[in-house]
Amino acid sequence: MRKLILLFAVFCIALSSCTKDTKSDLPTTYRVDNISDVTISYQRGITTNTSYNVSYVGPIQETVTLSLGGLPAGVTADTNISHTGVPTFYTSFTLTNDGTAKPGTYTITLNCHGSQTGDKHYTFKLKVLGQPQCTSLITGVWSMNTDCNGTNYTDNISLDPAGVSNRVYFTNFSGLGISVYADIDCNSGYITIPSQTVAGHTYSGNGNYTSSNIGYRFQDVSSSGTTFCFDNLNR
Repeated sequence: MRKLILLFAVFCIALSSCTKDTKSDLPTTYRVDNISDVTISYQRGITTNTSYNVSYVGPIQETVTLSLGGLPAGVTADTNISHTGVPTFYTSFTLTNDGTAKPGTYTITLNCHGSQTGDKHYTFKLKVLGQPQCTSLITGVWSMNTDCNGTNYTDNISLDPAGVSNRVYFTNFSGLGISVYADIDCNSGYITIPSQTVAGHTYSGNGNYTSSNIGYRFQDVSSSGTTFCFDNLNR
């Protein structure tokens, strides 16, 4: 009977230890409040803030330093504000999108380093918004266009058949009778012609657009050499 009781006690201790281990990543001598999911927009230079209250729980009083891990490429956290203190204290992070972060939902780690208890962490979600569709602003027929030689031509700007977000095709690019694609930025009104080769010519360039005007500069590289042009489209 005594052996049975002893085995039961050992089992309870082991079970207790296992249960405790599943929570070992959370701090116990202090608590971080206000942890919640955040969202950041797609625009370059846009920011969002996370604010935390680090409360003393005890019995150990220590210095705690907070940091963020797992931020996606293109999103950075400020480095000019101290995120260290002795609980209870308040701190915040400013997250900035440089305009290149890919849309999606990311798991971010709030790392907590205690000077006596070591490393613990919390997690939350960061959602990076994608750029809205704005292709309807420039798709359709453009009939008052001038190529780099001053010749008038007509073009029909169509949606990307593969469904790439905010990508359009000039179906009569610069009046040459070829299709060349471009990417548009809804926020800045900027248009980019990524490098692409059509019939032995490699085109690339950039410019600006509105609903009634498109102006872009491009280069044409071929076996004959390199030429630079400016096209202007109106409607």
